[in-house]
Amino acid sequence: MRPLASAIAALFTSVTLTFAQELPAKRSFSFEVAGVSRTVSVHWERILARHPGYFVCARLGFGLSLELSPEPSIPHGVTFNFGKKKSFFETGLLASLGPTSFGYADASSVMYFFAPMVGYRRHPARGFVFKIYFTTFIPVQKNPEVIPSAGISFGFTRKDKSPKTP
Repeated sequence: MRPLASAIAALFTSVTLTFAQELPAKRSFSFEVAGVSRTVSVHWERILARHPGYFVCARLGFGLSLELSPEPSIPHGVTFNFGKKKSFFETGLLASLGPTSFGYADASSVMYFFAPMVGYRRHPARGFVFKIYFTTFIPVQKNPEVIPSAGISFGFTRKDKSPKTP
């Protein structure tokens, strides 16, 4: 009887500890170099679903390519993050809309690029957020050429507000 009681106590303790871990903050703001906007961008991110061990995140930003002439873009996407505490493996689909040509069309045309990504994310409940990822640009056009890229992002998050009790 004693081993059974010990096993039940151990199971209850592990379940309690799993659900008691601090989840990543729901909102973050970051500055990104390279990546889906090619040069620099700022992003606002919102976690849509979070559970112990994983979360789903949507992002929206404003980017600026500074290569030959300043060209704005609107980077956005959805990522899936798997991990524990502050460290997560990140994968997802990013995209960018803007008058950027990548040499495919004249600079006055609006282009849309998909960018599947894989990377590492440090995302605590509050404080410093860091992300590094690798991606491949896939333009939506005839005869698309795949363009490999990488990005690094630094930002911050604050602890979520406690829900108000009635």
